[in-house]
Amino acid sequence: MKKRITLNMLFLLVFSVSGYAQEIHTIIKGKVHNWPTDTIYLSELPFHSPYSRSVKYQLISDDSTFTFQFEKVKIPFVLYLSPDKKLINQNFQSLLFDNLTDKHYYGHCAKFYTHGLTTHLIGPGEKLEIDIIYKGWDKAKLEFTGSDSFQNYYYQKSFALDNTIDKRLELYASKSMKIVIAQLKKVTQKLLARLEKEKEKLSPLFYDYIKAEIEFGARKEFLKFLRFSKETEMQSLFSEEIPKEIMDVVEFDKSKINEAILISEEYNEYLELYLNFKMNIINKKHILYNEFSMQKCQIAIKVLPEESIYYYLANHLIQYPEVEFFDDLVSELIKRYPEGELNDVLLEI
Repeated sequence: MKKRITLNMLFLLVFSVSGYAQEIHTIIKGKVHNWPTDTIYLSELPFHSPYSRSVKYQLISDDSTFTFQFEKVKIPFVLYLSPDKKLINQNFQSLLFDNLTDKHYYGHCAKFYTHGLTTHLIGPGEKLEIDIIYKGWDKAKLEFTGSDSFQNYYYQKSFALDNTIDKRLELYASKSMKIVIAQLKKVTQKLLARLEKEKEKLSPLFYDYIKAEIEFGARKEFLKFLRFSKETEMQSLFSEEIPKEIMDVVEFDKSKINEAILISEEYNEYLELYLNFKMNIINKKHILYNEFSMQKCQIAIKVLPEESIYYYLANHLIQYPEVEFFDDLVSELIKRYPEGELNDVLLEI
């Protein structure tokens, strides 16, 4: 028999996201060259909600063109294009579902976004126009032909931002925490300054998304650095009090999560590390990965931004339906989020 729980006092949840929401056609179209199959696959990459993913495909036209059209798109999304469905599924598993397991801290190089596929960002009502010149599974030349070509090219440079930060932290692994944090801020500000120079050429969506990749990528790499390079030190700190200079890096303004941030890969990868970190503070113990539990749900409700609470809990409940509190938490979640997009999935389990 599953345990009865009361969550009313834990929830103060109003799921409202503002910014880019519209309900108009969103189009991805283009032409392929040297395409190795007769089919092109499009897969969404919903970093905020792995179980919200959809895959479309179509036969390449005789003139080598393709067109995908989405209706009633309300938030921006990241997508893959590829001739190989198997490759899309493999990368999807690594990029998204690892965030629901103890492998959540795994990093990914640019190859996950460029080898055998191409990765793109698009907003509601936008049109992505692209020529893809296929040059083997590890090579593809992209030519953006629409009016937003600059920002589409610029987005392609964002896949290795966290690697830049990670390498800087590795260089200073043996130094004091003060020096490490100073170097983290230095490299982060350098990346943000580069982005700022191009701000006028980018839409609010692309600017906010890439800014989130930089800022949350820095926080993510810092928490990974603490858990692996400063593990002994952290064991001691969790049993006492985390210094202010560390908390200043880790914390963020939860009132400013817009739709671009909500779907950002680095933001969503950071949430699990952040939640684990906050749970360790409460329990005064350094644990690399706290398993999905009622306590973890309670802490998620308390410390995560409102925009992320529903997706975090819903996706984990789908991933771990065997937990004893499943029925009660699903019931409470649906009460609080009657329009939640994963409610039907939860009810069918």
